[in-house]
Amino acid sequence: MEQLLPQHGDNRQAQKLLAESLASDSVDLHDLLFQIAELDEKRAFSLFFKLYHAKMLLLARIFVSSPQKAEDVVSDVLIKLLRNRRKTFNKKNFLGFLYTCIKNQSLDYLRKNKRHNHIKIDNNIDFLIHHRSDPCNHLMGKEFEEIVYECIENLPPRRKLVYKMIKDDQLSYKQVGELLDISVRTVEVQLRLAVKHLKITVDDYLTCSR
Repeated sequence: MEQLLPQHGDNRQAQKLLAESLASDSVDLHDLLFQIAELDEKRAFSLFFKLYHAKMLLLARIFVSSPQKAEDVVSDVLIKLLRNRRKTFNKKNFLGFLYTCIKNQSLDYLRKNKRHNHIKIDNNIDFLIHHRSDPCNHLMGKEFEEIVYECIENLPPRRKLVYKMIKDDQLSYKQVGELLDISVRTVEVQLRLAVKHLKITVDDYLTCSR
């Protein structure tokens, strides 16, 4: 099962699949999970890994300070899920389940190392997370899409994760709050600040384009 995990620097096939999926403007997560769970399809898992690996790392880094330990957390979770893939990858709310596993594995690591305090992410860390859900991207050109992407990538890490979990993954405010150990009110505030920043960026772009 562990052989399904892509090796760093050896993801050309995943990149090809990703490019094909993006070209068709459609990635069917349900179909992707079915191929992994029922068909043991390595290419499907490679694409899934490409799409969600950075976001899983971002979540792990909320709790674990070391980038390498965060990588270990994500790898351990994926290996466990793959060993029982027909059950785990068929979960109805798979992304919520996945992120909960990442959080729990991170907390287990902290307990084993007797470090119960959550460690904040350095705001200067560069996390490359694929953004593809904003409907504005389909209405305007590549330049606009790049500006929106850059705006979201430059959000503070926790705020960016809140935005992506709600907008991209369709998680509820309550689910995001439980995953990040923050209140629903804090989730609402973080999302509102992210949207406000995005709106300012878009307004500035539209003003300059007139």
